[in-house]
Amino acid sequence: MPVNAASHSINLPDEIAEKHYVQFHVFSRLAAPSIEELNQHLNDHLRYMGSLKARGVLPISGPFFTQEGKNTGNGFYVLRVDSIEEARRITAEDPLHKAGVRTPTVEPWLQVMDS
Repeated sequence: MPVNAASHSINLPDEIAEKHYVQFHVFSRLAAPSIEELNQHLNDHLRYMGSLKARGVLPISGPFFTQEGKNTGNGFYVLRVDSIEEARRITAEDPLHKAGVRTPTVEPWLQVMDS
């Protein structure tokens, strides 16, 4: 379950915090010279994503494609964890990041609560 922004360590104005959940988005940019290098580590990455989903900390993830249907090599996922430090630790263990195939950026993301 996402953490309510009002009880999170991120310093937000009350009128914003009380209407949002804090999660962390990870933009994972291709760092390798080719998509083929990414494909060499893809099965390990998918297993890792599956383990995060099973733990309940990965509600959404997936790759980016061009309008023509070509994989760009970039990806995105959201982590439901208690801190940016935990999000960064989990992200660092992603096999694509460990292998240097992708470079991650981790940022807090405020999800609007259902009204």
